[in-house]
Amino acid sequence: MPPPTSSEFRHPWSRDQFRANAHAAVDFIISYLERLEQPTPPWPVASQVEPGYLRPKLPREAPERPAGDDGDDGNGGQGFSSFLGDLERLVLPGLTHWQSPNFFSYYPANSSLPGILGEMLCAAFNVIGFSWAGSPAATELEGVVLDWLAKALGLPECFLSPEAESSSSSSGEPSKGGGCIQSTASDAALVALLAARARALARAPTSDDGDDDDNDGRGDGDGDEEEKEGKAHTFPPGSHNEDTATASKLTVYTSKQAHCCVQKACMVTGIPFSRVREVEAPESNGFEIDAAALRAALEEDLRKGFVPCLVVATVGTTPSCAVDDLGAVAAAIDAAYAAAGEKEKEKEEKEKSNGGDSEEREVEEKKKKSRLPRKPWLHVDAAYAGVAALCPEYRDIFAGAERVDSLSTNFHK
Repeated sequence: MPPPTSSEFRHPWSRDQFRANAHAAVDFIISYLERLEQPTPPWPVASQVEPGYLRPKLPREAPERPAGDDGDDGNGGQGFSSFLGDLERLVLPGLTHWQSPNFFSYYPANSSLPGILGEMLCAAFNVIGFSWAGSPAATELEGVVLDWLAKALGLPECFLSPEAESSSSSSGEPSKGGGCIQSTASDAALVALLAARARALARAPTSDDGDDDDNDGRGDGDGDEEEKEGKAHTFPPGSHNEDTATASKLTVYTSKQAHCCVQKACMVTGIPFSRVREVEAPESNGFEIDAAALRAALEEDLRKGFVPCLVVATVGTTPSCAVDDLGAVAAAIDAAYAAAGEKEKEKEEKEKSNGGDSEEREVEEKKKKSRLPRKPWLHVDAAYAGVAALCPEYRDIFAGAERVDSLSTNFHK
């Protein structure tokens, strides 16, 4: 039998059926939210069902026909009102009711009525925004809204996209910032680690790269022409065969109070836990990361030949909602690299004094090989408490944010 033509194809729902069922769905949503707000809701906040409760109550095979109009659709499919009845009878008792005013577990995850309609419209458009051409409005709207949010949080102008009004760096150059939406803060941590790894393995710095002392975390700051042309962070030809010797030395640093997303990101990227440094965060300091301990860990790893790749500071840790001092973290990185740089210079001077003119070239080669790696990428996981900065009186939680490479937060919290 030949496939049906476009004129013969019949959508499972007519537009009139969709309109009627959409009204029924909205009524169901309003009823659900109203019942959650009753003095005695029909369901406890935490579901009381046992594991495996749902499977025996559902058909063993998927229905051959979708839910149709109100009542049996005549082809073996249940009506939409019957579907809503199943939702009420089978699903709602098995939910933990995050939208309940009596829900105080985990963290806030409240939806809103405008947000529900926004989800509905997004489902209707159903664009795939993997590139600007895939849907220009989706790409550009995302950039605009995230610039709004950066301004609402009081973040430094370096976080704004180049297209944003008055976005510029301290040097007057257009900002290189801009945001994008990730599915979770854990995904954001993974993306940050991938970027950090790429930067650490992009090329081996040499003594011709210039002074790197002014690198404060955002970018490399070594001032060479290749950097300015945007070539320094590209992989060389054949780089899919990575320098495994360098990759095997990458190290990651985070607070002992930080979320496990850092460790999970390391698992995905192949960095073993033995190279994840969990820095002390003492109670005496409000559970903030100990900047001095971070500096010591960095110095020790640099001395041993490791390559610090990523430092993760947290604004609102999961166990205690502690806020790391971003400026102190950035300063600890600078101090560690300054101290390591001084030791390298002392070593070079000693080699020069012992080697004589005849060994000058050999000394230069050793100098190139002993050049310090780039400073690690500094990411801020502000998933839990970052949105507090919407209130101007709490914006000091982002003091020092101009010195970081990336930042993520969750607006539903």
